[in-house]
Amino acid sequence: MASKRAKISDGQPWQNFELFPTPPWATRAFVRHVLPIVEPGALALLEAYDPCTGLGHMTAVLREAFGRVRATDIFDYGFELLDGVYDFRDAPEDIKPDWIVTNPPFGLATDLLEEALKRAQRGVAFLLRQAWAESDDRDAAIFSGDLRPTLVAPYAERVAMCEGGWDPAASTATAYAWFVWRVENGRIVRLIDRPRMWAQFMIPYGQKVALTREGDRRLAARFVAGWVPPSTLKKAGKQQRDMAEVWA
Repeated sequence: MASKRAKISDGQPWQNFELFPTPPWATRAFVRHVLPIVEPGALALLEAYDPCTGLGHMTAVLREAFGRVRATDIFDYGFELLDGVYDFRDAPEDIKPDWIVTNPPFGLATDLLEEALKRAQRGVAFLLRQAWAESDDRDAAIFSGDLRPTLVAPYAERVAMCEGGWDPAASTATAYAWFVWRVENGRIVRLIDRPRMWAQFMIPYGQKVALTREGDRRLAARFVAGWVPPSTLKKAGKQQRDMAEVWA
């Protein structure tokens, strides 16, 4: 029977708010392959807003493309370029960016989507586990009705995310996808205008290698107190097992 993995800090804010930093290459893949399908405008002229910025991993990459990127979070994890600390649902009413792009807490994504669609002038993009599309409640509230996404873009390769920090050497069996809503004059744009249907684009394999940059290593240094990269723990465990076999 599978056992629940031990957490490094039960009850800490990064657990309560599901802080899983996004690998930089995964955000670049979104900008390069997904956004052009739904956003014909020049990104350098547009404003993006990441309301769940966490440690700034996604925000840092969005700033490579958009003219302006606003970054807030419900908790201050120490990201030096934070524009505010508050629940997105309580954000000032005048915050109405062109695009809201974020990796939100899985459990709050539906509530945050409703707020995002009220504010975004051109679109909303959420990076979530593909399993987000598999709930009865969300099927009724989103995928069967008027809030169904314009586009869903899964990755052809795994995006390894870890609670509390980004580990470039981590691996995962979890599948992620971008759920995108293109907005025009307050309404969701349909690329496929049929009930229970939306466009799908598979982000091609090989983006981790193609879109990882040397400077990304600086983002691996952003993590919560006490965090140890899972790949380090895995390596240490293997060394211990190897020593046990030698002395057996």
